[in-house]
Amino acid sequence: MLNTELSYFNSPIGLLYRYKSELETLSLILNNAKITLDDIKNSSESIKETLSSFPVPNYINQIVKNNTKNQMMKLLNKHIIDVSSYINKDSKKFIERERIYTVSW
Repeated sequence: MLNTELSYFNSPIGLLYRYKSELETLSLILNNAKITLDDIKNSSESIKETLSSFPVPNYINQIVKNNTKNQMMKLLNKHIIDVSSYINKDSKKFIERERIYTVSW
């Protein structure tokens, strides 16, 4: 069972979860006065490629085009919700598959 879980967490969904964590971190630091819009834009650009591998909406281009932290925050939070929703759906499918697999043994 542990190998199955490790395999799941080391799969692409684990990468997406790490990406979600990076978005959440951006959301937290966005409210810091020392962080500039350019800092946020550069950080967003550096994680954009990760998202292209998954069937989730990509708001990064829209986020970096905004000129206020408040506008960025709205889209960033929407992005986090959409990615979280995808991860949750995938996790539920994984749990159901494993429950069937475990019961059948």
